[in-house]
Amino acid sequence: MMKTILVGEDGSTAARRALELGVDLAARLDARIRVVHVVEAPIAWAVPGPTPEPSLAAAAWVSESRKAHEKEGRAALESALHVCAERGLEVTTDLIEGWPPRTLREEMERADLAILGRTGCRQDRLGETTGATAQYMMRRCDRPVLLVDRGAEPVREVVLGFDNSPSARRALLVAAELARRTGYRLTVAHVAERSDDRHAIAAARQALAEDAAVRATFEELKGKPYPVLAELLARKPGAMLVLGGRGHDRLADFLLGTLPESFHLHHRATLLVVR
Repeated sequence: MMKTILVGEDGSTAARRALELGVDLAARLDARIRVVHVVEAPIAWAVPGPTPEPSLAAAAWVSESRKAHEKEGRAALESALHVCAERGLEVTTDLIEGWPPRTLREEMERADLAILGRTGCRQDRLGETTGATAQYMMRRCDRPVLLVDRGAEPVREVVLGFDNSPSARRALLVAAELARRTGYRLTVAHVAERSDDRHAIAAARQALAEDAAVRATFEELKGKPYPVLAELLARKPGAMLVLGGRGHDRLADFLLGTLPESFHLHHRATLLVVR
């Protein structure tokens, strides 16, 4: 049950899209929303071990840098308050110092879903399409993580890539809850690389058979999972893609990368990863 949503806000365009989606989901799910801005600490503070004594010049630079980052963070959180107030939602905001990936992962212990921009302010400036914080959270966080691109469309439906692996079965439960409580239509898609690999859709149908509140359709597709699912998403603008964090083959995941990593690196879909 999704009762608390954590949104990472860093002032970037993608973070604003993540906040908008978080507010919409909180309203639909009747969930609490918490918005966090992490003021990035200097490298010396972000790693274990004793902190070296800085020179006076370095100390002054650190102090001014921290003040500037705190000012930016407060402005971002103030903007988030206004966005939530417009929807009539109560929101908790927190300004925390630390290394953003690790700090957000720690804060996720108090939430059921994390929503982040796929990229941050640095990537906005450089025109990059992936961010380190989003990738860290996707790989390390035990709770569902939803990544939102800076050009994301409003979500209108859910597409689940399903292979009947343990993490895919957990993803099915999350996708079904979203569909049930938001009214989104759910498409369960299984991409079979072999002609005899057809048990997954039957398992998904059975799991959802008694859930009348979920409007689900099922698609059996053939080919390589990434290009086939990418083509399916192209036909469904506004779809949120839900994937399990691991497939059946742990060795292949380690050597070639997981399917969520492929979508994070090469696609702009709104991506929900369930480990």
